[in-house]
Amino acid sequence: MNKSNFNLLITNLTGLGLLILVPNALAIQAIVTNEDGRSFEGEIKLLPDNRLSLDVEAGEGSASYVFSKESLARIEYLDGESVEDGLDASEQNQSAVAISYLEDVHRGRTPFYKLVPDPQAAEPSLVLGTAYLEVGRYADATGVAGVLLGNDFPDPVIHAKANEILLMAFFGLKRWDETEILSKRWCENHEPFDESALGWWILSEVHLAREETEKARWISLQPITFSSQFPKAYLQDCFHVAIESWIEESPEQALRLYKQYQDRGFKWPIDKHPQTRQAITNLTLSVEAPDQEEESLDPLSIEEGEPKKDLNLPLETVRKLTTQNEPSQTP
Repeated sequence: MNKSNFNLLITNLTGLGLLILVPNALAIQAIVTNEDGRSFEGEIKLLPDNRLSLDVEAGEGSASYVFSKESLARIEYLDGESVEDGLDASEQNQSAVAISYLEDVHRGRTPFYKLVPDPQAAEPSLVLGTAYLEVGRYADATGVAGVLLGNDFPDPVIHAKANEILLMAFFGLKRWDETEILSKRWCENHEPFDESALGWWILSEVHLAREETEKARWISLQPITFSSQFPKAYLQDCFHVAIESWIEESPEQALRLYKQYQDRGFKWPIDKHPQTRQAITNLTLSVEAPDQEEESLDPLSIEEGEPKKDLNLPLETVRKLTTQNEPSQTP
């Protein structure tokens, strides 16, 4: 997402009652290196017109330097201890602890991203955004994503990850219109056989929330149909939607998908579609017989050729894709 598109998105979101704010700057210690290779250590502040001031202790007093954006080569933030503690907490799934360390880091660094958009320096902000998602602070996550998307980082991975945080945040806020726009954009940039099914899953959840069952089914089945034996992020969530979309209309199809779900080693989380979880459990128990060998269910398969990424294909196409007798290799 470029900067103009981001500004347009912010304007639209503000009109819908959600304002994304850039955090207030904190006093932060850093080492500033100019284009000549000279380094200065002190407290940095952002000035108008993309200038940076740096206060350096000099004897019993202090000296101030002013740098233009063009004269800056590098900013090394002296907050490494907080960053290390925050990243360690995140790796241990202690999201609240990670937030307590990384909030000030993010607030201190973000004003200077516009001067020196260093992708490595943005890592704590990405981790903070993910931690916000994990504790349900979705509005705060949109703020982090917004700041990252509003700066021109040379590494496209930063914007890609920020877009995913923004997508997950709007999904968590149940802002279906914004979520649909962002998830469709994600799907346009990915294929159903890629390593992640994030956009397909969330878009299918949007349709499910709107009771558009057939659309939810088709979207969720695309990454399932085109998956292989290798792990795929969010594939389990796609199974949840697909099974729910079939549980009443076609219990046999739901059970067939659930068998594949189990074969992949998935276990249904208690907090994910709990009514469907109970229904599929009851259905499984109803067809099991103690002295009867379990019936074998054919895996999903696809026709030969390249998959067609079309979010509006009719449901009959899905049924053809999922009722093949001869399994074929998938990407």
